[in-house]
Amino acid sequence: MLQTMPFDSRGSVFQASCAELQKFHMTFDSGADTHVLSLEAAHALFESKKLSNLRIIGVSGTPTPAAIMGNLIISVQDPISLEQFVIDLGVAHAMDNCPLNLLSVSLLIKAGATVHFEQGNSYFRAYPGAPPIPFIQSGGMFQLLASKAALPADDSALPVSVSCHGRVFSWPPT
Repeated sequence: MLQTMPFDSRGSVFQASCAELQKFHMTFDSGADTHVLSLEAAHALFESKKLSNLRIIGVSGTPTPAAIMGNLIISVQDPISLEQFVIDLGVAHAMDNCPLNLLSVSLLIKAGATVHFEQGNSYFRAYPGAPPIPFIQSGGMFQLLASKAALPADDSALPVSVSCHGRVFSWPPT
């Protein structure tokens, strides 16, 4: 799910907490079937948290328990237009000593996103028609900077567009 952040025509400024300003590198993983984050990122980014019963098998082949799970909602920015996008990535898990924040490419594609890898032109597109957000390439990994989504607490903001599985909706409904 992706929504364009509303512009508040009354000139109000949304309050941002430290967690909302903290940025995390999210690494795109074509081998993962779930989103897995560090505990630090999870505590800052998850909308709700509860204990996880997931066991994750990493490169060592040994199952390691995830500590918590929650709903992962992030904000990313188009570096050209500076437009902010809020992306609900659904359920994610977090574990101790997780060196990278991994986003499952297969889950993103199932949700209607495009993940494009090409020399000099690699990007993430949250839904058809959305602007491409270029990846940061670091040591062979493809990453985006993400922060906690700063959503208004009430419906006082202007309507936002929401795309889920390729269909575009408006909120509030007209």
